[in-house]
Amino acid sequence: KDLLPDNLAVWAKDDAGSRELSLASIALMVKAKNKNCSELLHQIAMDKNADPLRVAAAIDGLTELTDASNLGFLIALLSGPSSDLAIERPLLSKRIIALASSDHLPRLMELFDHPKDSIRAVMIESLGGPNMRMGDSRAELLKRETLGKSIALKLTATPPPLELAAAIKAVRGLRLFGARDAMLELAKGIDERQL
Repeated sequence: KDLLPDNLAVWAKDDAGSRELSLASIALMVKAKNKNCSELLHQIAMDKNADPLRVAAAIDGLTELTDASNLGFLIALLSGPSSDLAIERPLLSKRIIALASSDHLPRLMELFDHPKDSIRAVMIESLGGPNMRMGDSRAELLKRETLGKSIALKLTATPPPLELAAAIKAVRGLRLFGARDAMLELAKGIDERQL
């Protein structure tokens, strides 16, 4: 890491420079897990005027480097100018779903009413992800009730099937008893639906 060129970050971000140099710089920073690399890649990916190939490389690099401590960068991509490019990357969605925890709930809930079905589905599915756990304290029980009531809006026959399936998974995984009535209502017409 000490042998990396000092200008690596500048080359990675330079839209006026060589595309090849920028892409190579991004790749090298990701491979070396360079300090502050995630923040720089996030800046590149969020730049609405950036070269799409640089943005794609930044998104892929950021996805590779993301852990639970910097997952907010990936979540932010879903509401940023490169959200179309970000959501097309299956590894990004899988990473968010796998790493999201109750610490990420505020950021995830910002995507609850996103206009794109696929982004809402990732957000809802992450609520049922393997690291999403809520305790049984009084505050956590209140969160379960409130979150369940929010998710209940998605438990109707009208949302896209992907979003509905993700909502059911979230209710089950987090024990969102605030959605109990909506789940019971949904179950009444289960024979007519193709779930």
